[in-house]
Amino acid sequence: MRTPEKFNTTWQEMVWWLNFHKSPVWLVATEDKYCLSVIKPEPKDLPFGTAANLYDVDLEIIDCVVSNK
Repeated sequence: MRTPEKFNTTWQEMVWWLNFHKSPVWLVATEDKYCLSVIKPEPKDLPFGTAANLYDVDLEIIDCVVSNK
């Protein structure tokens, strides 16, 4: 199950990634957690009603993929 605590943990990992690598990264919701990816997810691979956002180094969303299930 995705929880606010899991989101916050992944958010902090994303902030570290962006500061260290200086390159955008996807924040992706899975069935039971959140993860980071450098590969753009496919809408069919996302859980129903979720989206994946691509964040740039300024923590701005620059792309979005919405589930199509």
